[in-house]
Amino acid sequence: MEESKHQPALQKQDTPGALANFPYDRMTIERFREEFPRARWSDERRSWFVPGKTAARRIDRW
Repeated sequence: MEESKHQPALQKQDTPGALANFPYDRMTIERFREEFPRARWSDERRSWFVPGKTAARRIDRW
């Protein structure tokens, strides 16, 4: 697994979730999108936002 960093995040109307960022690699992003289909890229934070109360835990396991 690539080195990733995550942090709890609140986005729009206090939606629970976590941010994940890692070096750009097409294959890593494909695997990430398969594992987290609801994840959305945030241009403002230049990170992926994964919604959900357990997002940080799920990202750590990934």
